[in-house]
Amino acid sequence: METKVRQEIEEIYGCLPKAETPSGYRLVFPVKYPSGRWVSVWLVERDGRLLLTDHGETVWDLEMFGYDVLSNRHYAVDEILRRYAAWREGTAFFSEYKAPQSLDGFVTALVSVASLLYTRRGKPVVKFKVEVENYLQERFSGAYAVVRRYRFRAKGKTYLVHFALRRKDDGKVPSALIHTVSARQTATLKAKRDDLLKVWWAVYQTQELSPAKRISLIDDRPWGTDRGELLEVVREIEDYLVIKGSGERLTEVLLWSEHERLAQLL
Repeated sequence: METKVRQEIEEIYGCLPKAETPSGYRLVFPVKYPSGRWVSVWLVERDGRLLLTDHGETVWDLEMFGYDVLSNRHYAVDEILRRYAAWREGTAFFSEYKAPQSLDGFVTALVSVASLLYTRRGKPVVKFKVEVENYLQERFSGAYAVVRRYRFRAKGKTYLVHFALRRKDDGKVPSALIHTVSARQTATLKAKRDDLLKVWWAVYQTQELSPAKRISLIDDRPWGTDRGELLEVVREIEDYLVIKGSGERLTEVLLWSEHERLAQLL
């Protein structure tokens, strides 16, 4: 990013937390998502243009409440983004940086989309990922930094794992990568095994991540005490995620009811 742009931003937003990250130049604004997290915006360069992006954080935040805003309110989302000269690519929102004031409009767009949560019927329910993050923070934050939405590059593509644990004493490379799976029906759970395969195969092929423990954490609470069918599907997923020939597991599969086993794996 050009020095001139940095100076422009510093003059107006000098008091905001800022940091250069692998995902771009990050600014943290004093406004919050429904979950209570601060809104962050990244500046990234692409094809000679300087863009603003939320890296999918807005949609992620709403997913924590079980609200799929892109399925339920995609017309409203697109209208909000259009109003602020922004657009979406997958779950990420973008806008072009033209002046420091571009940041204000983009942040307003993010908050407006997030506020669609309050137009849904019924009470928002905290989603599985939030409970997992709270548990990881409470159980492991003494020795590990808990990183949510951990991104990495493999074979020219960007992949995302829901959580990474980095040791605070030598924390450049994650000690563990954790991907969550939540489904209320066995058919849906089976369908998610291909997503797990894509993520863990990419991790397996990335040399710098090879020492990390690979853990898939399945929310088994919807099944209650009737667990026979669930356990059968879990065994199918475990068999599906084995490397043919070597027999090596691409991931350890854990149920949320046995999450204390995480400490043993670490």
